[in-house]
Amino acid sequence: MPACMTSVIRGVPAACLAALLCVGGCGTEDPAVAMRHGDYATSLPAYAERAAAGDVDAQNILGVHYYLGLGVPRDFARAAALFEQAALANHADAQRNLAIMYMNGYGVPQDNQRAYGWFFQSHSGGNLRARSYIKYLADNVTPNAGQKARLWVEEQIRAHLQGGAARAGDTPGS
Repeated sequence: MPACMTSVIRGVPAACLAALLCVGGCGTEDPAVAMRHGDYATSLPAYAERAAAGDVDAQNILGVHYYLGLGVPRDFARAAALFEQAALANHADAQRNLAIMYMNGYGVPQDNQRAYGWFFQSHSGGNLRARSYIKYLADNVTPNAGQKARLWVEEQIRAHLQGGAARAGDTPGS
């Protein structure tokens, strides 16, 4: 079991909090500095504006704001939606964050198969932290289901990048 699943702070795994906060900012500009210093009144609107303009780094960090309740009421569904936007654009940190949401059922239905697919994609995209989750979920997802989940995630990303809508209602095995 990954270390982040063993100690919990207010219902959120402690190491996962640290991992979510250790996502790069949109540069070294004011919002990232403000966020690090706890000035969410500055970081939140700046990231919201950038996210609305399609900045995938900002979408991911805005998702972190909603996931942790930084300057806004905690909203797992909003966080998951923001992580999904960036994940579909191949943002490896957002893919890991979305997978965490699916693994725990935060803001989305709990689904180990989808979580596995997103963790695998995240790891393939360079997020080394996703590996321990893949190992953990390997005990909960059959090899065949894992393969289907990986292909499903690839299909979702491909559809999104080609301008089509990802079929969120589809399941990895269908």
